[in-house]
Amino acid sequence: MELYPRLGKHFDLKTWTNCRMGMMGWAVIILCYAAKQKQAHGAVADSLLVSVALMQIYIAKFFLCDRCFGSPSRTQPLQASF
Repeated sequence: MELYPRLGKHFDLKTWTNCRMGMMGWAVIILCYAAKQKQAHGAVADSLLVSVALMQIYIAKFFLCDRCFGSPSRTQPLQASF
């Protein structure tokens, strides 16, 4: 079993699923929560607005620094033995 599966030379399957699908899914889900609250209550609570804004900033920062987050040195398991 390959630790970092690739399709072709340049498509890293692990990075695509973790970074692209996971982070984009998180961004969409939290926006859906805010939209549902607006639909149900007519307004979005201030606490939810702050939470959504902070998470969107974090996700935007993730994609701006995508090279550093996707590097193998951050995703490799520790080489420690007991």
